[in-house]
Amino acid sequence: MHRLILILRGQMRYTLEGQNYHLQAGTQFWVPAWVRRVWSVPRGGPCEIVWCEFDEVDSAATWHKWLRRGLTAGQMRMEKAAYARLLGWYAMPQSGSSHWPSLHMESELKKMLVGFLEAADPFSVRIPSPKVCSALTHPAVRAALRVAAERFREPEVLERLYEASELSRNYFRRLFAEAMQCRPHAYIEKIRLRHARYLLHETDWEMKRIAAEVGYDDPLFFSRLYRRFWKRSPSEERMLASRGSYDS
Repeated sequence: MHRLILILRGQMRYTLEGQNYHLQAGTQFWVPAWVRRVWSVPRGGPCEIVWCEFDEVDSAATWHKWLRRGLTAGQMRMEKAAYARLLGWYAMPQSGSSHWPSLHMESELKKMLVGFLEAADPFSVRIPSPKVCSALTHPAVRAALRVAAERFREPEVLERLYEASELSRNYFRRLFAEAMQCRPHAYIEKIRLRHARYLLHETDWEMKRIAAEVGYDDPLFFSRLYRRFWKRSPSEERMLASRGSYDS
């Protein structure tokens, strides 16, 4: 999912597609769902963050860039209050006869996004070309991304992507590659291995169970894929989990 992240206090090292950034409290940034990213907290100090997740955003190409802005003390107070209001609306008991909580949340989120975009600057990383951004907004690609996010664990997930696109396989693969800079099967692999990293950090599950949870029946095959993608084995990842490194 896309994320709008705000660093409330402390600092973090954030890696976007292999490029490292040192981000301080008061930084707010937008990260598209499909990029590879890792963050870690320097030793000796905590880092407190808050974020919102979005599975659908406006089709404008802007939202497929890496964006950030620095906040003044006054803007920080306003943003923290906005996140608090969102949490309040989210926690409110839902009534089948009332849509007010969801409408308030939608309004708050739109205001937050507009305020962010007005002052945001791109990270100094490669920005997708107009051709890529156009492909990202294609209905077939958007439908496939939704299916991938919901069903990446399933053995037949690629078939579900082709079905959702309602296009010929060759044309869909070409369109998807233009949008995501990788083939559909590679994108599914990326989602699976990012979720596997989360499970390695957040659970004490055995490797066999984690492999199965993300869609791989063979733990050895899973381990090889993991090492190739993250440059270390699942067991090495688990050893590092207590040192502050985390997949965002």
